[in-house]
Formats: sequence, C-alpha cells, structure tokens
Amino acid sequence: MLAPDADEAMEEPSEDTDFDPCNASELTDEFSDQVTTSLEGYGLISRLLFMADVCPSVQKDALVMLADYLVEWMDSMAMKSQTRLDMLVAEMNRQKEEGIKESARRAFEDVFEQYISMGQLQDAAKLYNRGIREYCTSHKHIIQMLMNWIEVTVHLKQWQHLDPLIVQADRALLEAVEVENVAATSTSRPGPRAVNSTLSATRNMKKLITTSTAKVIAVSALSHLNSKNYRQVAKKCLKIEFDSFDCPTLLAAKDIVMFGTICALATFDRSELKKNVLENEVFRKFLEAEPKYVELVQKFVKSQFGICFDLMDELHDELLLNMYLWMHVKQLYQLIRRRAIVQYFTPYATINMNKMALVFRVTVDELEDELVDLISSGEMCARIDSSRKILYAKSDDQLVFAHNELLKYSKLIERRVYDILQRAMLFQAQIIVGQTAASNHGKHI
Repeated sequence: MLAPDADEAMEEPSEDTDFDPCNASELTDEFSDQVTTSLEGYGLISRLLFMADVCPSVQKDALVMLADYLVEWMDSMAMKSQTRLDMLVAEMNRQKEEGIKESARRAFEDVFEQYISMGQLQDAAKLYNRGIREYCTSHKHIIQMLMNWIEVTVHLKQWQHLDPLIVQADRALLEAVEVENVAATSTSRPGPRAVNSTLSATRNMKKLITTSTAKVIAVSALSHLNSKNYRQVAKKCLKIEFDSFDCPTLLAAKDIVMFGTICALATFDRSELKKNVLENEVFRKFLEAEPKYVELVQKFVKSQFGICFDLMDELHDELLLNMYLWMHVKQLYQLIRRRAIVQYFTPYATINMNKMALVFRVTVDELEDELVDLISSGEMCARIDSSRKILYAKSDDQLVFAHNELLKYSKLIERRVYDILQRAMLFQAQIIVGQTAASNHGKHI
C-alpha cells in the first residue's frame, strides 16, 4: 500500500496563512465532518494531510481520521497483492498481442484499477500514456478512459498535462452527444426487447455524458485556478449542473461554491454578480447549502462592505483549509478589496476618508495608501486631500471637452490652410475663376 507522501502532496503554506484561535473548535467540529462525509479515496487522504499540515488546531483530529481511514483501506487492499498485478499485466500483454481491441481495453482497465488500489498513481498514469485510446471502440469507452486519466492527473498535480486531456474530453463528449441525437431521430423501429435494451443504454449514456461534462468543467476550473485565471474559474463553476456533479474522489460541492463565489467577487462587476451568481438558477442549488456565501455576495452587491469584510474574515480560515484555493486566498482577498473600494466611491463626488476607513476596517493612513495605489494604477480617477482627509472625484469631462474642441479647430485650420494654398496655386497659374473674357487678360475657366 503506497499512500501519498505529505511532502509531495502539497506545497509548504506561506507565512500569511495564520488561523484565528477563536474559530478552532468550529473548524474541528463542523468542517472536518463535512470533509469526511463529502470526500473519499485520494481526495479525502490529500485533504486530511493538508489540514494536518497547515492548521495546528485540527492536526490531531485530522491525523486520527487519516489513520483510521488508512487502516480500513489497507485491510481492504490486503488481498490484492503484487502477484495479482503481475497476472493482470501478463493478461494485458497477451490480449494486445492477439489484437482483440475490446479484450485489450478491459485488460488495460483491470491493470489501471489495480494500480490505483495499490496507490501506484504514477504507474497508472504511465499505463494510459502507452496508447489505450486505440483500443477504445465506442464513445462510452473513450469518455470513461479520459475521466479516469484526468482524475489521476489531478491527484498527481501534473497541471501541464491536464489541458490537453480536457480538450480531448470536450471533443469526445461533443461527438457522443451528436451520435445520441442522430440515434434519437432514427426512423428504424426495433422489436419490443430491443426497444427496452436501447432505452436502457440511452439512459446510461446520457447519465455518463452529463456527469462527465460536469466533471470536466470542474477540472477545467481547477486548471484555470492553478494558472490564476480567476475570472474563468468563476465562469466554469457557474456552469456546473448540481444534479450532475458527482466526483467525491476529487471535489466536493462546497469546493465549487468556494471557487465560484470568491473568484466571482474578485473579477465580476456588480451587475455580473447579481445576474450570473445570485440569479443563476444552475448555481443556486450549490448555494442553498452555504448561506454564508450567499450573504457575502448579497452584501457586496448592496455595497454593504463593512458586513461583507466581516463575513470574509469569518470564512478566511475555512478557505485556507482548501488544498486547491489556499495559495490564492491572499491575492483574491486583495482583488476583492480593491474592487470594493472602487465600487464604494463611484457614486460620490467627495467623501470623508475617516468614515470610509471605518467601513473598510482599516486606519485612515492604511486606506490612504490603498487609494494612492488605486489612483496610480488607473483603477480610480480621484484626488486626495491628505491634510483634510477628503477624497475628491476627478471628472474627465473637461479633458474630454478640451480634446474634442482641439480636434474641431485643428480640422477647421487644416481646411483653411488648404484653401489658401489652392488659391495661391491658381493665382500662380494665372487661372481666374468667374470673370468674363473681355475683362480678363489671362486664362479663363
């Protein structure tokens, strides 16, 4: 039995991942229960290792739960030995030599599952790299193979290999949907037994397509999160169908809520948050079980930022315990804060910075530093009266008016200069317009 090594399973947390001791008992009693009931397999093992590594207050409980789970797992795996693996590998090689694709595919899957059960994820990934695709004879087999391959790749954190697999999975799912649509419009009429068999196969295929689609979208969100493309993370999470989402060995529904709401707050404007998050029928089912995240978005949309930041402080430790999100929490919180400051100031011409500092839970000097940074980066158009601690909106109307006037008069001057030059050229050529022949000694037109 080979379990993931704690040093290899995750990166060391940065020094800013401090936990609030007041929330320690809450994390132990509630959050740990949610983890153990919503995850299993390598997803649960990696999560418990991470919790024990970064949070001293839950370390003991996490390690005890991990030990209990590993003992149970080892007992169930005791009957599966290296002898069985050797037998399966020999059978796979024999089927490959015989050239029977379906038999070879099943042999590949047996060896893959054996590697997974023994904890040899690297060997499982290498097995699929050897070209199992050529032995898949139907869209169902291709989709199942890609889902297994994607999951192992995520557990190994081989993010550079994930995007090509996601592209292949999207293509396979699209082709499967097209085949199902063609089959549904077929005019052939099979017998009663064939009808029942066909309906059952169709239902199973549709379920596979919907669950696999949800899984691919979720994994795509993870990939975007790893590359810090937070807006795409939010967009992907908001598309996942709750009823089709079922991948407990990888992600829980709460993970989708965390990724979707926090990344949306960091990258969406007010109207997008209202339309794409709060009024999203698809994402609402995820939010129903997490009222704090609903309230967080609502307060942000209503510009009630004091309550909003209080809620963010409450959720901070919980977010740091997410093994995929923890390293992004600091940057996401900064993005949310910057967006909140800009949104808060937008309707005002002037504002007292002392009152503003109370709303954003900082001192006036700290707020002034943030405002200077926002103005310097061009995110805010304002001026600061540092002595009186007043922030003034800087209107662009005068600048726009002056620019437009300059363009208008430059065109007028250009036209007049052109007329003068044209008249001079006519005079030089002794061309006179509008005079009679009797009164003109030059050329006439």
